[in-house]
Amino acid sequence: MVVAVRALEVLDDRRQSSELRRRRVVGHRPDADHRRREKTGMSTGRDRGWRALFAALTDGQRRDIRQILAEDYAAEVRLARQLAEHAKRLSRFPDARSRLLEIAAREEEHARWLREAIERLGGTPPARVLSPVDARTNWERLVADLEAEKAALDRYLEDAYAVERDHPEVAALLLRIRQEEEAHQREIARILARSERAVLDRPSLDARAP
Repeated sequence: MVVAVRALEVLDDRRQSSELRRRRVVGHRPDADHRRREKTGMSTGRDRGWRALFAALTDGQRRDIRQILAEDYAAEVRLARQLAEHAKRLSRFPDARSRLLEIAAREEEHARWLREAIERLGGTPPARVLSPVDARTNWERLVADLEAEKAALDRYLEDAYAVERDHPEVAALLLRIRQEEEAHQREIARILARSERAVLDRPSLDARAP
């Protein structure tokens, strides 16, 4: 319960700054609130840090965009499988099961977008993707899903800045996916917040009983 509530609090704090970063990457013109934050130095330190970091890289130090997208593609395929498998364990909780399956379907769509982007750049998506490791209980599975979505937020932001200079259209795609991942994280956090761990894990406990 604490994990889920804390996740929602962090998401609320980060929503405004993440939108600001998204607008900068895609070239959106700052609004009045944005300009006020610029004058006061609010929500700009991390943004300048990311930009300075990637601007300082030489061409030889920059990762190949196809490699970046291939890693993102593999992560999306793995997460889609993970969510679908975890949903199967929630047969006694049809609402939570349905929500996880919907998120899994969106992750599959993200993987398709990334595969198409890789192919447009002349690359080939990974043929094999390692399957995720299963957790012991339904609660732990949902926490793993939440953590995977949190990791995706950081990964897509970093990757968007990495490719922005030479491929702004790909950066925009990555930030579009990131926006959906943020919504997925909120949804999984809500499932956890509305669930009792003992009740959620009861099927797993029953299955281990002699």
